[in-house]
Amino acid sequence: MNAAVALLAILLQAAPAPPPQDDPPGARFSSDVEVVARRELTVEDVLARHRIAADRQTARILSSIATGTTAIVFNAPALAAPMAVTSDTTVFTRPGLLEIEHRDIRMNGAAVPVGADAVPRLPIIDTERVSAAPLELLLDRRYRYRLEKPDFIDGHPCYVVAFAPAGRGAMLLVGRAWISQEDFGLVRMDAEQTGLRGPIVSSRQRDEYRPADVDGERAWVLRRSETQQSYEGPGHRTPIHRVMTLDGFIANPGDFDLRREAVHRSSSVVLAMTGDGFRYLRRDATPPAMATPGEAQTALPATLRTVAGRSTRIWTLAAGVIIDPNIDDPLPFAGLGYLDLDLLGSGSQLNAFAAGPFLQLAWSAPALGRNLLQVRAFASLVEYNDRSFRDGIERYDENIRQRPATAAVDAIRTFGTGRRVRGTYEIARPGLRRGPDTADAFRTPASPTVHSFRLVAETELSRWTLSAWASAARRDEWHEWGFAGNLEADDDARAFEKAGASVARSFVLRPRLAARVDLAAMAGRGLDRFSRFTFDGLENRLHGSPSAAVRFDRGIVLRTALSATATRALRGDVFVDLAVVRDPTQGARHRAFPGLGASAELRLPRSTLMSVEWGYGSQARDREGRRGAHVVRVTAYKIL
Repeated sequence: MNAAVALLAILLQAAPAPPPQDDPPGARFSSDVEVVARRELTVEDVLARHRIAADRQTARILSSIATGTTAIVFNAPALAAPMAVTSDTTVFTRPGLLEIEHRDIRMNGAAVPVGADAVPRLPIIDTERVSAAPLELLLDRRYRYRLEKPDFIDGHPCYVVAFAPAGRGAMLLVGRAWISQEDFGLVRMDAEQTGLRGPIVSSRQRDEYRPADVDGERAWVLRRSETQQSYEGPGHRTPIHRVMTLDGFIANPGDFDLRREAVHRSSSVVLAMTGDGFRYLRRDATPPAMATPGEAQTALPATLRTVAGRSTRIWTLAAGVIIDPNIDDPLPFAGLGYLDLDLLGSGSQLNAFAAGPFLQLAWSAPALGRNLLQVRAFASLVEYNDRSFRDGIERYDENIRQRPATAAVDAIRTFGTGRRVRGTYEIARPGLRRGPDTADAFRTPASPTVHSFRLVAETELSRWTLSAWASAARRDEWHEWGFAGNLEADDDARAFEKAGASVARSFVLRPRLAARVDLAAMAGRGLDRFSRFTFDGLENRLHGSPSAAVRFDRGIVLRTALSATATRALRGDVFVDLAVVRDPTQGARHRAFPGLGASAELRLPRSTLMSVEWGYGSQARDREGRRGAHVVRVTAYKIL
């Protein structure tokens, strides 16, 4: 009804003026009239005319096939370079149907395992569908609209319509739409989803359209769709950057049904939009014979592909070796990982990773409303050295043995669009004791239970992820430790605080070219050897820096990565890092530690990837104390 009223108003505005009536003799007069400006359109006028233009375009384009590529970039735990998934893409659309075909799906150049049913072993992590799209709700009360300053997109003058949900709680969109002033077609849409309650805690999508000639008239068709998401998984959070570029477009193809049927019969991965979002379509093991071009085109058999739901489980296997100046011999490692996105059908997630002497578990589940609850645990099954370094040189007489174990509970709350707060309580036990190389005169510290609370705030701003955090910890016992005459610690050392901030962003420059930038600052108070920040091979990496060689209480770290897939069998990465930190044992001044790195990733048989990574730190120390250190890491991993 509202749309009809708006359309009637437009027609009335365009109606010609009624013819003049006969005037009595002598009563006629004349005057000059000059039109100096046209009436400005209201937001209701713009939306109504856009709806008319959209309906006309839908009536002209009954079906379409678009072709292009898709690239998805994300970060995996313990890997410095971003992971990239690429595919050739075809989009089939007609009223009530949206299907996306992905061919030649590759992760870092290696083929992604796809079963005989054409369902990949990589789970799809998607958001819940919005309950209503904004521009389809002409004057609907669930959205508020306003006109902003006009803009130009690729030379086309556009009205800019801002929209936002009128209330809270519903899964709707907030953002802007650029509508052509020339024909009221949709030129661009930039929107963020609200009310998310799943593992995707933020999702922002930007769709760009281009003009195309259809039967002599201009139509606006999708050219590029870019999505920025943040995935909050058990024990790991990562941004997901997805870009779909469509270069080819065919309107009303005569062989639409035949081409769609051929895709369904092939081994391609097919996604279909359903009432629950995108779902895989499972391929029938014994499809019926395909129609020949000369036969009549009929509807696709309903039994050819069926909705398969989502893949929710994934197994990964990793193995390799680390060559580090601070490790006596090359250190081999191997690990098996398991991720379940819907544990026992409960909607909770489980992430388990076992790597020889280490075991890590994480579980997360949605709580009330927008809350997310996580439980994490880590345990070392064997003892290893906590090394002591002075000016980059290891002091064996100060090394002690450790066997750490931790457990933590996280409560995560989402506010508005892209804003999150996380509260964490952690209990840790370092398991410290004297080692075989520890000097007799060296007094070992206590092995306390450490209780800590951490608060983190995050937000997304112009495709950048910003976060700030602070933590406070207290040991249940502590005493002086070290050599006589140079003992450290007192009662005040039982408590210490840390804080930091970071900003990061991933870039999809081309389907086979990705980059990442990460800048972090951190500082602490009351820190000692066992609580200071340090560089390691997992969570706080600095290329070319040997493990635990630098311990600092404040500093800034910049990490950059550029990844390019040269061929199907080779991918290369380049890393440039820089840390400016203060090590209290080396004085009050800050020192710079630049790091350079490169890696080559090769595709092995059976969809296995092997990465050879090298790092060089010009200011790091080797085993003899000389400046300049090399760190090499070889890793092979496979999705089972």
